Amino acid sequence: MDTSNELLAVISKHFYIFAAAVVALSCMYLAAIERYLQTCRSTYRRIWMTLFRARLIVFLTAVVSSGIRVPFWFSYLAEFERVYSSSTYTYSKQQSTSSSSKSHGTVSNKLCLLNQINCEQSCDNSLPYQACSLNAGCGCLPLSHNNQSSICAFLSISCSELSSCARDNKTCYKPDYTCVKHSRCQTGPVCYPMQMATKSLCPSISSTTVSPMPDDGICDSATWDTNGTTVAGGNGAGSQLNQFHFPSGIFLDDDLNLYVTDGFNHRVVKWEHGSSVGQIVAGGNSEGNQTNQFRYPNGVIVGKNGTIFVCDDGNHRLQMWKKNAGEGETVKTNGSCFGLYIDDEGTLYYSEAIFNSILKLPNDEVIAGGNGQGDHLNQLSIPYYFSIKNRKSLLIADGDNHRIVEWIIGEKEGVVRAGGNHAGHNLNQFYQPMSVVADQSDNLYVADYDNNRIMRWLKNSKSGIVLVGERGEGKEKDQLYRPSQVLLDKHGNLWVNDDMNHRIQMFAIDKSSCRT
Repeated sequence: MDTSNELLAVISKHFYIFAAAVVALSCMYLAAIERYLQTCRSTYRRIWMTLFRARLIVFLTAVVSSGIRVPFWFSYLAEFERVYSSSTYTYSKQQSTSSSSKSHGTVSNKLCLLNQINCEQSCDNSLPYQACSLNAGCGCLPLSHNNQSSICAFLSISCSELSSCARDNKTCYKPDYTCVKHSRCQTGPVCYPMQMATKSLCPSISSTTVSPMPDDGICDSATWDTNGTTVAGGNGAGSQLNQFHFPSGIFLDDDLNLYVTDGFNHRVVKWEHGSSVGQIVAGGNSEGNQTNQFRYPNGVIVGKNGTIFVCDDGNHRLQMWKKNAGEGETVKTNGSCFGLYIDDEGTLYYSEAIFNSILKLPNDEVIAGGNGQGDHLNQLSIPYYFSIKNRKSLLIADGDNHRIVEWIIGEKEGVVRAGGNHAGHNLNQFYQPMSVVADQSDNLYVADYDNNRIMRWLKNSKSGIVLVGERGEGKEKDQLYRPSQVLLDKHGNLWVNDDMNHRIQMFAIDKSSCRT
């Protein structure tokens, strides 16, 4: 009995020490479990958070029951704050970026700090997997929560080694991981190790490297005459061969012969280069649904063999007119065809504006959109005219989303290249863009329909430059009235379908400032 009483007396005398030791050992044990579960996939993270809360409850209970001194309690709360903060992207060891850091794209330091990435390993306004380093194994991975910025990362990591992001699709619980879109691995965002996005692993492409002059000779400092030359029409609305009545689509062949869908005249007219009148090459037999008729045709394109393809919008069909034929053949029915494009292999693509998708014939394979109408990156909303760049990606005038989207063929979503800031008149906005083309330097030229202007967006820029239409709607040489399509010819001149002025305008390029 005496021995027991002495033992109890010793325990009572040193109670605080024993309590602290038990709590410390418990915390160490639970911390070890936490660190292990942090490395596991997201399905285990709920268990990890439950254990962490249990650890906190155990400790606070011990505080209340044993009276552990306040400084120890504060040290635990500091540990809690550190772990909790790391799960929401606020790490105790942040990498700062100096104002002189050079990025692979044009990324502001503020943006880099907000996204917890090192600007030296960043891309801006780049396509997924786009080259960003001297190391050919590196490519751009878009941040899941910021469509305008990406990390330049080494891509040779097995997909099985990557875990999903948290439910908010922007959080990684492991320190020094960031949440990115990596569609080659899975549809949802994944956590990517930032140690695979270092400058030593992915050395930047030198910004001092002199880019060769593109074949089209269009440099960034090139300018265009703001006064246009009328190359077709311009004689008021009418049905004569020197007139149009709401022209809706244009196409230029290699010899600069111009093909125009003359919407309210229900015909396609060819204007040979330098001619003052056109010649009817399809339709022109009044409005109707017979094989030799159209009803409000839209897009037009001509194949290398002279075959003409026309979006016969009012008849909900796609027509093919062979060279010198007197009537057309129906390629597709029950559609809302608007824009057309033929690639170098002769494959025909068309936009289904009402069904918000771009499709490829002959099997109507969906190339872009097809996920209903909306403004998510896997959706389109009334896509009008489009073009194909370098056989790899589509440039799409996403009309009702007031943006230009680039969509790599084979990918499940696109990237916003210009606009996307709601409808408006500012230089970073569009109001129903209807057409887009790119030069060989990847600068964009956009027909901004309801703003009555043609915009140029230099690659990676945040806003555009007004090339034509600075004074707003009108019929003067420097004005447009609902331009629906823009083309670049082989010299770099701009050709514009000036819809409600019933004319086609050409704006000559001035390359005198370009390096030769």
